[in-house]
Amino acid sequence: MLSKELKMLAMRYMPIIMKDKNEPFPIRNIGITVFDGPKASITFPRFNIDPGQYGWKMLIEYAVYMDYDIQHLYELEHMWVAVGEDGTVKNCLCSYHGMLMHASGIPDLYQTRNGLPVLYMQPGKHAFMPDPKLFGLHVQRDTCCRELAGGGLLIPPMLRDKMSTTPEQDERIRAYIRKHFSFTPAWEFEPMEPLKEDLYVTAEELLEMIPRLVEEQLAIIRQDVDEA
Repeated sequence: MLSKELKMLAMRYMPIIMKDKNEPFPIRNIGITVFDGPKASITFPRFNIDPGQYGWKMLIEYAVYMDYDIQHLYELEHMWVAVGEDGTVKNCLCSYHGMLMHASGIPDLYQTRNGLPVLYMQPGKHAFMPDPKLFGLHVQRDTCCRELAGGGLLIPPMLRDKMSTTPEQDERIRAYIRKHFSFTPAWEFEPMEPLKEDLYVTAEELLEMIPRLVEEQLAIIRQDVDEA
């Protein structure tokens, strides 16, 4: 269980997430890991870091879980906030569909507000960028949310022993996503409301929760198919 102290720490340095006004998916939970020495992430493969090597006091990892990406069931993206010895934010990293991005790498695009990083969440896809113009680099920027919406269950390496799927199940998921969540992004962004305190959990807890959360969605999908 995430201690009260670590929960308050995570909430204090939580980046400001800017979401599309038409975004259909809420954040379900955020898994927190505090790197205060050499450590490897358990939710983002190959991410190993020693904050002290960069002169940081700590690095806070936010593993952001949503039930869906507009093109599959299961969604996990990441944000990392580097905190200095003086308690101020020194740097920010983020994930973009499995790639590690240096959010503050282009100073002209990187923003902070009240000392906190500002990150934009890709409509329907939830990857993070420091400026929404960068989403224009994605060749499916708009079609992924409409014509190309839908997809099966995405199973990451760390959960392969806890989740499985079949072609038939993936087709049901694909149809359900298209039916209920296809949308046209507004490309107008607004700050996401502060998350409830109980949505913050440890990264270990999040990995334990995800198979259950996925199964809850599969039950809803099966019921939807039966009622059709």
